[in-house]
Amino acid sequence: MFRPPSRGPIAARSVSVVPFDSTQKDVLRIYASDRLRSQGPTANRPAPQCLPILRCSPIWAIILDMIGYVKFRVEDDKNRRSYHCAYCGAFITDSAAMITIQGARDHSFVNPAGVLCNFTTFVTCQNVTAHQELYVQHSWFPGYGWRFLLCARCFQHIGWKYDAVREGLRPPSFFGILVESVDSVSPDSSSRR
Repeated sequence: MFRPPSRGPIAARSVSVVPFDSTQKDVLRIYASDRLRSQGPTANRPAPQCLPILRCSPIWAIILDMIGYVKFRVEDDKNRRSYHCAYCGAFITDSAAMITIQGARDHSFVNPAGVLCNFTTFVTCQNVTAHQELYVQHSWFPGYGWRFLLCARCFQHIGWKYDAVREGLRPPSFFGILVESVDSVSPDSSSRR
């Protein structure tokens, strides 16, 4: 069975992925997309003979296609940081939940009112309440709608929850947490930044 060369597995919570170099990932993404679209290789591009795993497992095609769009940030426990509400101290999330969206974890946008918003994206958050109404206008992430996100303890605005409004987007939802609304705490100290 074919296995791409690896520098070791990458673990992000319960997700394990074998890293690929950029050329392999591009070939796999193209091949996986073709397989999903046409259920077979395209007429213009013969199926690569070096990828037999994709022929026998359609789930691998989906996983490999997704790798190019969503990357989980991996940190060992000694570098892990937790993020707490800057207003009341409630735990919100930690650095293991950071996620890369549109090629970055840290984002900076100006909203329609002219306010600069600096935030970090996370795949999970705790002790938060998302507003019921989903807004699709003025979204900074195409294909996603947004909701106001509040701390569940003190009800201060700490960011946004983004939910996919188009089929097939990965991840189906994520959180944008305002940098100035949380304090970062390292596990080996009780000091906050």
